[in-house]
Amino acid sequence: MNSDNKIIEDFVCWLQRNFPRLSFSIKQSLRNLFLEPKLYKSFWANKNAHADISVFRHGKLVCIIEPGGFQHLTDTDQLKRDKKKRYLCEENNVNFLPLLNSCLVERDCKEFKQLLKYNFYNERK
Repeated sequence: MNSDNKIIEDFVCWLQRNFPRLSFSIKQSLRNLFLEPKLYKSFWANKNAHADISVFRHGKLVCIIEPGGFQHLTDTDQLKRDKKKRYLCEENNVNFLPLLNSCLVERDCKEFKQLLKYNFYNERK
């Protein structure tokens, strides 16, 4: 198992303990999460395009969390993929939360939990 998968699985276990009324899914295909979009159809349809962590409240997708390393800040291809995921989320009124893996070390601090609560319980307008 690569380190990113381990980080994601560990974080989802933490999320389940801290937000027991929500449900979480790992590496869901974008095709399973969203209807066909207006833009980025080939990206949406790509079998490898997925959300690292999908957050559901009352069975409804409310947030996608994308933990990752510094490639999310520096890699041009990764930045393009994140932009497309952000677009899909915006089109579907779903919060998009990219997080650096290093942030997860501080996940028990009050501010981090508030950030998560905001993204899980406040609907996009």
